[in-house]
Parts: sequence; C-alpha cells; structure tokens
Amino acid sequence: MFEKSFSFYIHGGSSHEGLSGYLEYILVVIEKLFTQGPGTLFSTFFPGLAAMPNFHPLIVHFPIAFLTVFFFLDVAGTLTRNENWRRIASVLLYFGTVGVICAVAAGIQAASTISHGDAAHKVMETHEQLGLIVAFLTITLAIWRIIAGEKLKWFANIIHLGLAALILLVMTMGADLGGLLVYGYGVGVEIDGANAAIHQMQTGHHH
Repeated sequence: MFEKSFSFYIHGGSSHEGLSGYLEYILVVIEKLFTQGPGTLFSTFFPGLAAMPNFHPLIVHFPIAFLTVFFFLDVAGTLTRNENWRRIASVLLYFGTVGVICAVAAGIQAASTISHGDAAHKVMETHEQLGLIVAFLTITLAIWRIIAGEKLKWFANIIHLGLAALILLVMTMGADLGGLLVYGYGVGVEIDGANAAIHQMQTGHHH
C-alpha cells in the first residue's frame, strides 16, 4: 500500500526535456528510495558501474591521470627549479603507483573471467604485458623517488625523467590496445553490432 502511494509524474510535454524532465528524474529517484531494495538503488545511481563485468575500466583511468600529470609537473618543476611542484609531483607518482597496481590486478582478474575470441586474446596478452611493464617501471621510479627525494643531481634527474617519459609512452600504448579490445573486438560489451543497430531502429535515436 505504501509503495503504491508514491508515484510522481511531471507533465511537461511528450519529449520530457528541459526542467520538467530533470524534475521527473529527481522524483523518480526519490520514489525508488522508498520502494526498491539496495541492489536496485545501486544500479539506479550507478547504472554504468552496475553494468560493468569487472572494475578494470573504472580503476585504470586513475593511474593514467596521476602519472600523466606527475610527468608534466615534474618536468615543469625541473625547468623552473620549483621544489613545491616537484613535491606535488612526488605525491602524484605515489598515488599513480597504487593505482597501477590496482589496475593491473583488476585487469588480470578480468582477462581470466571475461569471454573473448582468439584474435582479441592476442591483443589482450600484449595489453597485459604492457600493463606489467608500466607497473614495474612505476614501482621502480617510486622507490627511487622515496630514497633520493626531489633533489636529484642533473644526470640522475635526466634518467629519472626519461624513465617517467617511458612509462607515459608504454602506458599510452597499453591504453590504445585497451580501446581496441572494447571498440574493435567488443570485449566486455554485451550488445553486439547487429543488436545495437536494431536497438537504434527501435528507439529512433541515431547519434
């Protein structure tokens, strides 16, 4: 009886766009707070996360962001001799190291559980190897940074930045193969090309 009493509708036209559409969405969410269980609530607030077969696509963006900003900030700090920038870069490196370890672990777990064909498997193996190389180099760089600090001598600093640039290059190559696995081979995608085309014709949305 309680569930049936909560039913919200905003009548603002058939397209449900604009302010009325947003209000309807908010009221529907409120309705679900009262009428549905925790599992359904999770899929309501995080539909993309609930649809993911594994957490690797979610985690992997964090080390990419941390390590990319680390590299450019460290280079800028070196060129301008700004120790504060380099200290911030160190923190980003440490966060990126933790992120890489988590992303690689999630990726290995995903590779062993998600279905894929032979062609995709070869790409996936290369993708995994590149991820392990990034993890090894990042851990090495982080340990070096902890021991030596930000005040590296000029030659050691050149090697340090070169290693960071190599990490960025290998990470970019790995990310490219990750995109190929999803968009080229459809790994982890539940709707194949034919079904997606049918879905577009049924819904009338063509983007």
